[in-house]
Amino acid sequence: EGMAGTEEEIAAALGRHREEVLDFVRRHPQAFELLVVDYPELVGDPERWAARVGEFLGPELVPHPERMAGAVRPELHRNRS
Repeated sequence: EGMAGTEEEIAAALGRHREEVLDFVRRHPQAFELLVVDYPELVGDPERWAARVGEFLGPELVPHPERMAGAVRPELHRNRS
């Protein structure tokens, strides 16, 4: 089943879940490698972030990071204040 609640309640629950997962991964560095990508930074500089993701995952998984960067559409990003 889906999540019930207002948009704000769902956003808060998802935010808490994200922090719990990140905390777990950070407490188990022997089991996980982690690259946290800041979405607004990604939209602002897709070439840099695509290169970082490519380095993190390796050329087998990301053979053309420049293509990944080309898929970012900044005009579709919603700015929230």
